Amino acid sequence: MAQLENAKDSKQVIVNLKMTVEEARQVIWEDAYNPRGPIGDLLDAKKIGYNNLAWGVQGAWKPEMRTAARTLLAHWLGEPTTAEATRRYGPEVVEGSHYLEKNELESLKMGSLLRGYGFGGAVALSIYVVQQFIATQNIFTLMIGLAFVFLLVGVWIRSQTRSEFARYEDLRQGRKGEESVVEVLRVALDNRWTIFRNLHLPDRKDDIDIALVGPGGVWVIEVKAFRGNVRSQNGAWERQTKRGWKKLEQNPSRQVTENAKRLNFYLQQQGITRWVERAVALAEPQPIQNFQSEISIWFLPTLEATVSNLTTRTAPTDDEIKRIVGLFKDLAAKQVAIEEAKYKKN
Repeated sequence: MAQLENAKDSKQVIVNLKMTVEEARQVIWEDAYNPRGPIGDLLDAKKIGYNNLAWGVQGAWKPEMRTAARTLLAHWLGEPTTAEATRRYGPEVVEGSHYLEKNELESLKMGSLLRGYGFGGAVALSIYVVQQFIATQNIFTLMIGLAFVFLLVGVWIRSQTRSEFARYEDLRQGRKGEESVVEVLRVALDNRWTIFRNLHLPDRKDDIDIALVGPGGVWVIEVKAFRGNVRSQNGAWERQTKRGWKKLEQNPSRQVTENAKRLNFYLQQQGITRWVERAVALAEPQPIQNFQSEISIWFLPTLEATVSNLTTRTAPTDDEIKRIVGLFKDLAAKQVAIEEAKYKKN
């Protein structure tokens, strides 16, 4: 058990530890953005920091990593020289919707189901053709029949399942992109910030990919995980194809601007006058020179440095931040309740 004291408010926090410091130092650290190795060695070599441990307390996918991070962080915070550094605990992440995961799974199930029906139909028709051959002993009929079955069913399977599996891949790519951006934000921002994922505003079917609330203001982030090269020139977004640059069906700059306006209007309805900042985060590597935009474009490799000093036109007060966070948490809770009720019925 470790007893921590914050010099600012003299409040004591009791932390129950299930691992010794030495045991925790031997646990292997694994994440997508840092070297793999014993946590103690990585800390000593400054290859990871205590901000990473703050993320690991909740974000690490292995239970022993979470336990080790908790132990080492408690041990570190107990040192008198680190009292001020308690602010480096990472931000809370609040999820308002799991629609990406659910739609992704539904598309995979539907594609697999249609493919299963197709193969089942092919087998049934093939058996029928073989039975007709046995009855007539006409080899020409057998060959034509089987060719017709496989051609017909093959075309049907391709046409019916291609769109579902393509949708599955797009949803999967988008979800992984959002997760990558959120994980970097968790490391880069401190506990004064709150991260909201897939936040739904009232009477809106679409969602806000990421909303940030903290001392640097309120930010709306549109996350894109494009395959292949894209570019943004004077507000126009295009994708590079074999035939040159082609206009994107959905313009990320326009999307994030509309979401920022809607969020600003929602806050005004709640009696809060707050400018909402906006940015487009690219979760896949892109050539930086391809982007000339008045809207902030965030690149994953440099995202931690980009968001380390976020600012807004007028900094919000602590009371305003608290109120906005409370409003957004209520929205997220309502959306979760709606989705749970919907999927229980199904």
